[in-house]
Amino acid sequence: MRVDQSGQLTTLASGQRDGGFAICLDCGRAAPMDAPEHGTVAEMPRSMLRHKPLQRRSDMRLTRDGLCPGSDNPSRIQKAIHLAQITHTDIWEWQLRDDTSEQKGKALAAALREALVERLGVEAAEVGLETGPSRGLNGDRRLSIYLFDRAAGGAGLSARMGETETFTQALSRAVEMLDCPDACKHGCPSCILRPDINQKDFRMDRPGALKLARGLQSYLDLPAEYRVLGHNTQFAGQAVSVFVDRALRNNRLDVLEIWMHGTPKAWDLQGWLLASWLPR
Repeated sequence: MRVDQSGQLTTLASGQRDGGFAICLDCGRAAPMDAPEHGTVAEMPRSMLRHKPLQRRSDMRLTRDGLCPGSDNPSRIQKAIHLAQITHTDIWEWQLRDDTSEQKGKALAAALREALVERLGVEAAEVGLETGPSRGLNGDRRLSIYLFDRAAGGAGLSARMGETETFTQALSRAVEMLDCPDACKHGCPSCILRPDINQKDFRMDRPGALKLARGLQSYLDLPAEYRVLGHNTQFAGQAVSVFVDRALRNNRLDVLEIWMHGTPKAWDLQGWLLASWLPR
């Protein structure tokens, strides 16, 4: 699990047929193209061969038929153009096991988003979600779920998932939301469905996500032998150096008490991860 408050978000658009777009340089009209076959670019869409100008400039000279001048000049129509937009914003990532299906992962992400925006008192439209393959620290394959702020530059919303209290409560609330009162299969307005994830060619696995969330929640319930600080001991879910650094930057750390085990002679303080944090 990790948070990047200056994460890079790339949005790609290749058209409905994955072949990019044909774009007229004279009037701006565009049409989706078919996907290339055997490395060969598909033919020009018929709607672009003889088209009226989408927007007519004051100096544009139309053809005798009142069409865009790009209709008679194929070099003025760019083919197979794929669009991309890159923004920087707050991104939260949680890596799950590789055997987690994308249908389960997206349903879990949707429930976590609902829980987060409910806790923060903001609109769900302010936080986006996505899933995708990733690699763990050891290079093993994983499925990552992402929450990100839609506002360019970030608004500090998704980054709150990096806080232990926010995350644990969001996961608990997500379990409740995934337990749909209408017992749906793919998510519905009664539980986690929103317009941005209501896709015709993709169906979420709401029951599978509920089972997954309950299993993940059990990991946060520390066994008795790990509750070294009493019943209030919490699972951090991240490297201690990252946890302390985030708490310092968010002004949420007043006192840091460190419990060290073993004999002082056996301590290797020079190789200790927290050694650089103690002077702070």
